[in-house]
Amino acid sequence: LDEIMEERRSASLQERLRELITKGPTVEAIAGLDKLASENPSSALRIELAKFQLLSSSEEMIEVALEAGRKLIEGPLTKDAEMLNAVAWDLVDPDRKPAAPTALQALALDAARRADTVSEKKNMAIVDTLARALFCSGDIKAAIEAQRRAISLAQSSDEPVEADVLNELKQRLREYEQASPIAKGAAGKTE
Repeated sequence: LDEIMEERRSASLQERLRELITKGPTVEAIAGLDKLASENPSSALRIELAKFQLLSSSEEMIEVALEAGRKLIEGPLTKDAEMLNAVAWDLVDPDRKPAAPTALQALALDAARRADTVSEKKNMAIVDTLARALFCSGDIKAAIEAQRRAISLAQSSDEPVEADVLNELKQRLREYEQASPIAKGAAGKTE
């Protein structure tokens, strides 16, 4: 009976969460998410993450998004490399349209650096995210170094890395190398 009640509570929470997120980054939706988190302490982190994603999708709420994101990465996520990585990737994902504002990309870089430290610099996906965040921040040299490290981790992994994942890592490295001032200078000399 307890399991059935818990499943119903969880389904109800999911439905309410979905309704609030569908409203978009409105004051009403944010207030609703805050209320939902306070009423469901065991799901508060999940709700706070959803709120951050919603806030970070709105140019008008960047300051609030920054505050919420900083609170997450310095608080409950501080030692959770996978979640720090997820927050960072969400902000620097090249498929994100429109791209996150510079301030949120800086937050992504902080989260990615923390994730890399927590994972003892041994997680290929986290290093890939770090490289992307460095690239977005304009530190092309460091992005190239990090992406090379991600590729090295993939190639030396005890668990085989799928060929398409490795190709994606290499493709991003080429993107970063082509954006480097050295590559741009060399391209200008050949014309």
